[in-house]
Amino acid sequence: MKQQREPRAPSLFNEKTGTDCPLFLNISPNHLFSSHKEPRVVKNRLVFQIRNTSLTQSVELYNDEEREYADFKNIDEAEIRPGLSMIYLVFLLGETETCLTTEAQFSLAQTYRQENFLVSRPYPGHLILYPEKTLSIPPCGQIELVLDELSTNLPAGSITSCEAKFINIQQDIFYFCLPVYKKSIPLGIRQFEIVEGTGKAGFRDTVKFKYMAWGADTCLITPGDIVLEQKAKEEDNIYETILLKKTLFTLIARCEDEQISQSLEIKPLRAEIVNFKVSATPKGSNYEATLTFTVKNTRHVFITHAGRIKVEDGKEHVLTLLQSKAKEKYTLTVENEDGLLTESRST
Repeated sequence: MKQQREPRAPSLFNEKTGTDCPLFLNISPNHLFSSHKEPRVVKNRLVFQIRNTSLTQSVELYNDEEREYADFKNIDEAEIRPGLSMIYLVFLLGETETCLTTEAQFSLAQTYRQENFLVSRPYPGHLILYPEKTLSIPPCGQIELVLDELSTNLPAGSITSCEAKFINIQQDIFYFCLPVYKKSIPLGIRQFEIVEGTGKAGFRDTVKFKYMAWGADTCLITPGDIVLEQKAKEEDNIYETILLKKTLFTLIARCEDEQISQSLEIKPLRAEIVNFKVSATPKGSNYEATLTFTVKNTRHVFITHAGRIKVEDGKEHVLTLLQSKAKEKYTLTVENEDGLLTESRST
C-alpha cells in the first residue's frame, strides 16, 4: 500500500527547486460524508478547481498530437513526457482509516470534465487530467474536474489526502498534497410522514408512518419511546400503531448531545352509521336475514350474531345470516374514543 504523505500548501510545488507553480488547486468541499452506520449510501461530489493565480501570464498545457493516451505511469513513476501536459490527482484507497474509500466504491464514482479536456483512470485512485489539444489557462482562469457519486463506508473522523503532480513539457514536476476529511453526515430527519391511505383513521384503526433519519446514533418515536430500526430501503422503514385517541406522534433523532425532532398530530375521525336495514325471508325450516348497512370513518363494526367484521369506509355492505325464527333483533355497533354508537333493527 502507498505511504500517505503529509498534506502541504495547495500550490503546486517543485520539490527539486523549492519554487511554486502559478497553478493552485482547491477541492470543494474538502470533505466527504461517510455512509458508516447510515440507513442508505451517502453519495458525495468533489470538485477539483485548478486555477492560474498569475495576474499577467497564461499557463500552457500541451497535447501536441491531439489524441487520447492510455499508457500512463502511476504517480510515483510519472515523469516529463514529450508533447503532453498531465495533472495527476491521486487518492489512497483501502480499508484503513487513512484511506479515502475502497477500490470498489471509488470505481463506481463518475467523472465529469469540462470541454477540451480528457481524464484517464488507469490505476486505482488515479485521475489524470490532460488537454485534448494544446491550450492555455489565461491569467486568473481555471479548469475543473468533478468526481461524483463517491461514497465510503469507512468511519468518519479521520483525514486522508489528495496527492497531485503537474507535469509539463517545459518545466520540472510540481507536487502537492491536500487534506480531505471524512465526516459524519449532519443530523437530519429526511422523512416522517403518514403512509398514504392510513392517515384518515378512525378509532382502533392502524396508522402507518414512513421515516428516515441521517447522522443519528438512535432514532425513536413517541409516545412510547420506541426505538426504530433504520433499513436501507425506504419502503422497509415503516412504523405502525393503533390509533386510540388524538395523539401527537414525534420522531426523535439523536447523535451524542444533539437532538432534533419532527411531529405529526392525528385525531381519530368520528365513526358514524349512515344507514342500517334488515329483512328476512323463509329458507327451508329457517329464515335468511339480509342486513344492509353503510358506515363512515371506521374499518370495522360489530354486529350481533356475526361478531366483529371488517368494512370499507363509506361503502354499502350486504350481509346474510340464517335465523331460526321470523322475528330477530340485530344491533350494529361502531366505536369512537368516547364510547360506542349503536343502532338496532328487527326483521
